[in-house]
Amino acid sequence: MKKLRHLYLAHPILVRHDIRNWEVSFEERTGIVLSNPFYDGAERADILLIDSGKRAPYSGKLDADKIVHGDLKKIDESDGLVAWVERRTPSIGTFMECWYAYTTKKPVFIVSPDWHTHPWLVFVTRHSGGFIVKTLKEFERKIVRLNK
Repeated sequence: MKKLRHLYLAHPILVRHDIRNWEVSFEERTGIVLSNPFYDGAERADILLIDSGKRAPYSGKLDADKIVHGDLKKIDESDGLVAWVERRTPSIGTFMECWYAYTTKKPVFIVSPDWHTHPWLVFVTRHSGGFIVKTLKEFERKIVRLNK
């Protein structure tokens, strides 16, 4: 597998702040760039409205075409996808992004404390050349080792 220098970061909108904090420090430690669909790109000005309390995350006022096409473009430009998946915060978008990455032959890496044995997640990671781990620390250790 070629070196992974740029990964798309899929995760639920409701945990975006926690994931963002991890993302910034991960990039500094590893040199791997993560494309975060909620923070990297002008097309997500709607996040500013959501963060300010002026709009609900699933208000129906989001531009679906612009968001999805932007996300797909970022996945296409990446070397693979890493996804945060947990039962208490399910995300349709995260699962769709994982499937899209798999169908475009990108490696899919799942970080999941409680769904790491789900058959669909096992299938997608195994057949894409990715892996599943339970923690972000474990992901970082494995991805750094993989990149050597």
